[in-house]
Amino acid sequence: MKYEHILNYAAEAGFTLCGVARARVLAGHAPWFEAGLEASGEGVLPYLAREWRRRLDPSTLLADARTVIVCALAYDGFSPVETDAGRVSAHRRNGDYHPGVKAMLREVSERLRAENPPLRAKVCCDTSAILEKAWAVEAGLGWQGRNTLLVNPMHGSFLLLGVIVLDAECDRYDEPFSGVGCGSCRRCEEACPTGALRDRTVDTGRCISALTIERSRKGLPAEPINGWVSGCDECQTACPHNLRRVRLGALPLPPRPFP
Repeated sequence: MKYEHILNYAAEAGFTLCGVARARVLAGHAPWFEAGLEASGEGVLPYLAREWRRRLDPSTLLADARTVIVCALAYDGFSPVETDAGRVSAHRRNGDYHPGVKAMLREVSERLRAENPPLRAKVCCDTSAILEKAWAVEAGLGWQGRNTLLVNPMHGSFLLLGVIVLDAECDRYDEPFSGVGCGSCRRCEEACPTGALRDRTVDTGRCISALTIERSRKGLPAEPINGWVSGCDECQTACPHNLRRVRLGALPLPPRPFP
């Protein structure tokens, strides 16, 4: 596969960023992921704890995985939705983003398959056992911040991620991100209303975003937590990289309407 074609197809599908990494077992991420599970204790999300080591190996999703493409779609994270019940996180402004991002990923994968008919692909968007943020780092798109989210030097952390796993080699791969990252900054930790962030892990039993979205998934009535009824943007709006993006006037347009 041609690296340039992958990036072109991703841009034409509407993605803001795209990186390409060689598929491998992310053994180095195991201690970090396990620390997050321990930090959450009884509040851990069941689907995260279930056979979590499978998430380290993309070949559990696609046999003979060779390449991992990571795409990111930037959005205006400073525009939460105000409702009578409370605030809704900006990433849910257009409703559930997963179907739309998956459709964009499929567009990229189908164009690649048209060039390479034997190619097999697995599209992932927050519903498959894969470490999307870790792979984004591997593909050079940024680093995982103290709030555990991907942070890109130019676009900050207001990014929706999607992954395509392929069973073919690419002619070029990106280098993993190796910059300074968050440094000594702890503004996201300080801004978290429930103290869910610590040592680059998140306690999902305290995280407002996890708690409110899980209630919604289970069909339970909304119960505001610190004014939020679905999601939470506090740690991201405090991030200097997102604030810098605002000062530079680089906030992107909202994502294209999703089906």
